Amino acid sequence: MPLWGLVGRPVPMIAVCVGYSSHLFADMMTVSGVRLFWPSRAIAVFPGRDEYRVVTGGNSERVFVALALLFALLFYPVSRVGFDGLIYRMGGSDTLYGRVTSVTDGDTIEVRSQSLTTPVRLIGVDTPETVAPDEPIGCFGPEASDYTKQTLTERLVKLEIPRVGDSEDAYGRTLAYVWLDANGDGEYEHLYNEDLVELGLARTTTFSHARRREFERELEEAQEEGAGLWGACPELEGY
Repeated sequence: MPLWGLVGRPVPMIAVCVGYSSHLFADMMTVSGVRLFWPSRAIAVFPGRDEYRVVTGGNSERVFVALALLFALLFYPVSRVGFDGLIYRMGGSDTLYGRVTSVTDGDTIEVRSQSLTTPVRLIGVDTPETVAPDEPIGCFGPEASDYTKQTLTERLVKLEIPRVGDSEDAYGRTLAYVWLDANGDGEYEHLYNEDLVELGLARTTTFSHARRREFERELEEAQEEGAGLWGACPELEGY
């Protein structure tokens, strides 16, 4: 609980609880068990039969360690992208190539492909408003919009549209990651959504998507560095 109060996030507290409880559980699996309810002399063990528990220095200990390492390796991808991100990535995505014909806002563009123009909302990012009706222009909104106009207008892009979850938002705009061919080699390896977060031009959204964890880490770095709107908009301090 003090960790939660100090950093304002439950993750460190959960990590400590999981680490501590997993050590207690491992001790319970030894022949000697663990005095879990000190000062009571009762010994907590698991499982109940001695022959099924881990013997220090024996083959059972080696098997236990190997299984623990395998379990940790299997969960490494989850630690990087989260359960929701893993599900989205396993679900795959559709690809659409086209040219950006216009930029509506920092996070909204129009892409023309095969004679059709598609309004696109960039997944996972939210730049300050500049065109929303009945809403004031957001702090650093014009800068974010101008950057997107300068970077994407008339640019060939690749749209990555996830198959899991909604493919459109409430306004009928296609939700997509926008990839750029930064090196001119036809690979489209550069993610523009990520640029907006790294440069402090956008917040991250709270809904699940394949790269939510990555964007959240980059948002924290941008906030610490005071990049973009995080340095220019004092009212957002503590966001």
